[in-house]
Amino acid sequence: MRPTHSRHTHPSLVSAVVALSSLVATSEARASGSWFPVETTRVPVGLNLGAAGGGGQGVGALLGGEASVVQWSDGFWYGGYVDMLHDFARRSSRLSAGGEIGYWLFGVDAGFVHDFAAGASGFRVRGLASIAVVSLYGGGGRLYGGGGGASTGFVEVGVLLKWAILERADGSGWRLGFP
Repeated sequence: MRPTHSRHTHPSLVSAVVALSSLVATSEARASGSWFPVETTRVPVGLNLGAAGGGGQGVGALLGGEASVVQWSDGFWYGGYVDMLHDFARRSSRLSAGGEIGYWLFGVDAGFVHDFAAGASGFRVRGLASIAVVSLYGGGGRLYGGGGGASTGFVEVGVLLKWAILERADGSGWRLGFP
């Protein structure tokens, strides 16, 4: 009997994405003479695709963009991000900005969030797992105020597809990101 799979996540496609991401990360590390890339500052931007739920609105798609400034040194990284997401279940857009910190593939970000439709503000915290240009995330947050005055929680899961548009290695000048 042949194994079954979803037509959206064919095992060969998933394997190819993971293999390609690993090659990019390891070739960059080898070129620097260490397992970890050289000290680098990057400005990645990209697409956020996910799902969110909570607040009695059901579960719906998230779609938006994100930009970061990240300092990388000996496997440790830290920086800041700003994103704008549209939550289709809530029929609202959210703006978030905050900090991020991690080691090699794993990290966490946390920041301020404002929901425009509800007129409510609060916070969000997410765990991250990244390989090259792909980051998987999951977390949640809470919004306070707005029309009803009560707080509302939400959860999010998704994938960030981000590419460094600018980078600077070892204190040299800025250059356009690869390729």
